[in-house]
Amino acid sequence: MFDLLQDLSRKYKLLAQEKNIEFETELASKVPVVCADIALIERALQNLIDNALNYTPEKGRVKIKMEEQNRQINISVMNTGPGIASEELPKIFDRYYKVGNNKSKRGTGLGLAIVKNILEIHQTDIKVQSEQLGSTIFSFSLPLASN
Repeated sequence: MFDLLQDLSRKYKLLAQEKNIEFETELASKVPVVCADIALIERALQNLIDNALNYTPEKGRVKIKMEEQNRQINISVMNTGPGIASEELPKIFDRYYKVGNNKSKRGTGLGLAIVKNILEIHQTDIKVQSEQLGSTIFSFSLPLASN
């Protein structure tokens, strides 16, 4: 998981620099193996990071964090920006749904629905916290592999 997040961080750091967005990572250095389909988790993370960069204004910030806790790896993608209105939060994982104040942004509205489906396959949930004109954090956990 560490290698995947490090590779994605390198890739997206360049894109963030082009958009004048601060991009940081906080990765646990010694991460045990997790139970996951790495290709699907990569797709979910790409969707979350793409969204974070799309909805972060210039001079904003995106942060990827990974930590081990209670026999799980917790991963979060945080960005600063307009946030998501509380009444829209229950709908954001619906197919083709786009947040009201961002309907002009590129994309199909499928990204978060795909993330939710991938994480359901892994028997975990995607969580979201958002403050209007503050930060938005998407997070999920994956269990550590048994010996």
